[in-house]
Amino acid sequence: MNKKTILDAQIITVLLLINIVYACFNPADPYAVEVVLNKPGITYDLKPLEKMKNIVKKSENIYLYKSHYDDRLIVTISLQSFSHVNLENLPPKPVAIKSVKTSVDLETLEDAVATAAKNYGWQIVYKTPIFRTGYMVVLEKQFGKYRALLYIIVNGSDRVDIGLTVLGEQKLAFKQAEIIEKDVKSILTTTSLSMATMNIDTDFVLKSFKKKESREKMGVYLAVRVQIPLKIVETQIARLTCNFELENIEPSATNMDAFRNAGWNLIHYDPDMGFIAEKKIGNTLYTASAKKSDRGMFFSLSATNATSVDQAKEVFHELFHTLGLGTEALEKCTFKKEKTTLETKMVPIYDISDEDLAKALASELKWLVDIKVIKGLSERDIDNIASSVKRGYAGWNSRLVWDGEKWVPYHKVPGAYLVKCIGPAPDYYLTFNLTTPPQPEEAPPGGQPAPQENIEAPEQNNIMVFMVILLGVVTALAVAIYFFIRSGK
Repeated sequence: MNKKTILDAQIITVLLLINIVYACFNPADPYAVEVVLNKPGITYDLKPLEKMKNIVKKSENIYLYKSHYDDRLIVTISLQSFSHVNLENLPPKPVAIKSVKTSVDLETLEDAVATAAKNYGWQIVYKTPIFRTGYMVVLEKQFGKYRALLYIIVNGSDRVDIGLTVLGEQKLAFKQAEIIEKDVKSILTTTSLSMATMNIDTDFVLKSFKKKESREKMGVYLAVRVQIPLKIVETQIARLTCNFELENIEPSATNMDAFRNAGWNLIHYDPDMGFIAEKKIGNTLYTASAKKSDRGMFFSLSATNATSVDQAKEVFHELFHTLGLGTEALEKCTFKKEKTTLETKMVPIYDISDEDLAKALASELKWLVDIKVIKGLSERDIDNIASSVKRGYAGWNSRLVWDGEKWVPYHKVPGAYLVKCIGPAPDYYLTFNLTTPPQPEEAPPGGQPAPQENIEAPEQNNIMVFMVILLGVVTALAVAIYFFIRSGK
């Protein structure tokens, strides 16, 4: 397998994960209602939204604003498909790729990319968490009629891949390619990737062009969602830990019967290497592990949800006495207190009824019809949507759609492409700071409405809440594995 094949596989894997995430259930869905207006005869035009204040444009196809029905609610206008690989707002695999051998500090790179994007007018649309030897970030910028996607992919400790895709309806002109080339080089230079600029030229940009498919061909429809804003709630518990070494002692000095006599559950025992044992007393879980060391045995003790240090010492004193190891070492052991996150979840900030969510959706649909964003949607359709929707009818599987006869959740459509996965909740359902619903500007005498500048979206924090939850779980698992390895070697 050659290097290009390996690189393609890595990129495809990352992008497939991103695509699936957008088509997955996310923790915000149970607190929202959403409809995709795929009924024949319904059309849309997003231009009126461009002329209004108090609307945030998050990307080419996503707009946010506060609800006219209840300004505590967030309204999302987006374009959606019924094939998750065709969603227009997802970045395709890079058309052109160049590799450079260089080593980078990933945390420094992440900060530098954020600064460079802000300085040169790019927007970070995707990024993965930082792994030990891997990281990927995708930046986006509009150059006239062309949309450029710049990929920075760290593969291993000594290689960075630069990918580029330029989307447009007409062939990319040489002069336009020069402008994009200059901007890309500025980003790379500012992020300490100046070596990569040697591989970037106008020809590379021209080769990155890909013709943009029309929305009609892709089957893209307008979707309207009403969301109750969310907050993150963490449940934390205290944990006492202590590590120390006993010299001139062998693992064989302990035995399984001694653990049982002391009421401990022996999870792992090797007379030549060490042990892992635990005991629960009330709400407190005590864990003792040991592994063979050069000078004797290295011990790790912990008490999760312990009420006091004295209580923990008493339990471990009893264990060491039963094992015949003596208790002198425990006197020198200083227990450190730390907090461990037991659970991280997202909950709604406000208590809003199912009836009010349905009324809010109907209100927004009527408003969008009034300002001519939506055409062909009748009052009867709006009434039927409001009467059919329920809290939780949102997200890929459960959004309300037209099945040819009536409005139903997507998972009830025969042959629907359903997914079974959990994706991230967009960060803007947690941090959305507009307070006033949008209104169309009145036209000045004798003319069209005065054009208004778009309200810039706040800088995106693309570490998705799902990543917060996932990293919490992974961290807890890593701690457990760490102690197991230390005790089992």
